[in-house]
Amino acid sequence: MKEKPTQIKPQLDAKLEYYYGFGMGRYAEVLDELRIHGRVNSYRTSSIPFAEFWQPENLETLTERLTPHPPGLDCRRALKFFEFPTEPVTDGKLLGHASMTDLMRVYDTLGGVSYQFLHRTASACFKANGPEGHKPVLIYQLFFDTNDPVSREDSVAFEMELKRWAEMLRLKNLKFLIMSVPVINASEVKANYSGLKDEIFEEMKMHTIYKFDFDGIKIEVAL
Repeated sequence: MKEKPTQIKPQLDAKLEYYYGFGMGRYAEVLDELRIHGRVNSYRTSSIPFAEFWQPENLETLTERLTPHPPGLDCRRALKFFEFPTEPVTDGKLLGHASMTDLMRVYDTLGGVSYQFLHRTASACFKANGPEGHKPVLIYQLFFDTNDPVSREDSVAFEMELKRWAEMLRLKNLKFLIMSVPVINASEVKANYSGLKDEIFEEMKMHTIYKFDFDGIKIEVAL
């Protein structure tokens, strides 16, 4: 096992509009809240690569990759809400518990898993509808191991399911994107972090755990 850094990442406490609930806008706060409330089962829990993908060091690259889709996007300046609550409301009445989107920025919602597809898509449409001319953008991120053919096959199969569900909903005022993200060091992560759970978020303050092939990211317009 390689020697681990002992100092935190340089931009960890920079105010870059990161929020989990109503914080001060720092990425470190998001990691703390995910550690406490994230319900992590293992190093493979999706909130770990997801949070790391959106760390400060990647924001400029993500702006370049996403800009053609949400016009005028600036990932550094955009408000980034992790676990954003959207209450089910009809005629001003609260009907149940809030749906929690993984990450939400103004007019853009990102994240989700299969069994929550309908609820979260509806939440995105309801909460992200902004001023005239702003169209909500829903992005599903699919992480897969570049060195595991089965992982890639599963990702492609799930991508097809997402497209089918999107067609079934027949939404007219929503842009739906699927972002496939290659993970290039999955075996290294398994070797170094197998057995760890929520303490991984403390490790993420010191160094990067998951490594992504940003040049290999594919973004497809599904709706």
